[in-house]
Amino acid sequence: MLHVLIFLCYYVQHMNVMSINSTNKSSPQAKPNGSKPDYAYSYLSDSESTYTIQLMDAWTKTLRTINGLTENTIALHLSSVERLLRNAEVPPWRLRKQHIIEFLDAKTNPQKTTKSLSPATQSSYFSGWRSIQTYLLDLEVSNQILAKFGIKPEKFVGDENSLLVKKYKANQKPKGWALTEGQIDSVDAEYKRQIRIAHKANNQKVYLALCRDRVMFHFCIHYALRVSELTNVEISDFSKSKDPRLECFGNFALLTVTGKNNVTGTVPTRSKEIYDLIQWYIDTIRPSIIRGKASNNEKEEHTNQDNFRLKLLFPSERRSGAMCANNVRKRLSDVALKAGIVDKTLHPHILRHTGCTQMVPVYSAEVAQKYMRHKNLATTLHYYHASPLDAGNAENIEFDLFDDDD
Repeated sequence: MLHVLIFLCYYVQHMNVMSINSTNKSSPQAKPNGSKPDYAYSYLSDSESTYTIQLMDAWTKTLRTINGLTENTIALHLSSVERLLRNAEVPPWRLRKQHIIEFLDAKTNPQKTTKSLSPATQSSYFSGWRSIQTYLLDLEVSNQILAKFGIKPEKFVGDENSLLVKKYKANQKPKGWALTEGQIDSVDAEYKRQIRIAHKANNQKVYLALCRDRVMFHFCIHYALRVSELTNVEISDFSKSKDPRLECFGNFALLTVTGKNNVTGTVPTRSKEIYDLIQWYIDTIRPSIIRGKASNNEKEEHTNQDNFRLKLLFPSERRSGAMCANNVRKRLSDVALKAGIVDKTLHPHILRHTGCTQMVPVYSAEVAQKYMRHKNLATTLHYYHASPLDAGNAENIEFDLFDDDD
């Protein structure tokens, strides 16, 4: 029995070693002489390799904790930098502009490869390279490298070696679009039509859901929200404002939103119609959605979600907490098709584009950037579609949200 156990232990250890070494072509491969694999920077000296590992770890931690980037973005940046380092076979602080030229030439020169490197891929590469460059040029990091290796990092990503990417971005056609005033009215009219039908049929469940969806439609446009932000808005996210111009909105003067990359911003309420619509929904529709009807099993299953659901401004009618983003997309798309918007697909992010297009002429692009919670003004301008809405003439554009037949 002892011999069997010894054999099994040896077998398991042997299999573990084989599973590490047997990697696919895209993974770092061990060198023939048995030295460190590429992910340990085997092409560098021992001191450079050890320091590079520590440096890359510190850089990715900065991206995560200081810059607030997602894990997917961090992984893309890390992959871009490591590709460049493997091609140049130098540590990060020895990267120069020539290394980028050689890397891109190896990827695009028809005499060296049959594959092409798309501008979008180049753009992804340059994002990672600029990020590590910014980190290396930080005075504290730069001085540490100088003290240890006697060399200071230099700027290796310049305008001249990213010109193609800039041209590509400049020639890109905007993927987004904004609803016109007429389209907004058409969608709103379709919501009202379906609400009247559900009310006459005494279908309370459908009636409440449609009323909520209509409010969400105008709410998302007014505050220019992402769908993930829309479905997670809590009543406590609203607050009063000390600005006398916003006193008329009471407790709903300001909406504080935490969205993509954990960026938090506060958006003011600017329309009395939106304020009245929110008040009507909270007083009339939301309590009935919260109460709902559920079996004993459903109540037991969702007990832990009840407290969260009670905080939400737009809870799911299914007693499952927040609404599913895909469900919001499908419901909005269905209403849009019935409203006659058939040439383009209306999804929630278009409402964010529409909201930005309404904000810019009211506040200015720079202020809209703050309310949109964008890092760069160019991103905000990408969301601004002046021609479709013919924006810029009237302040505080109003919608006829409350007709007599409501």
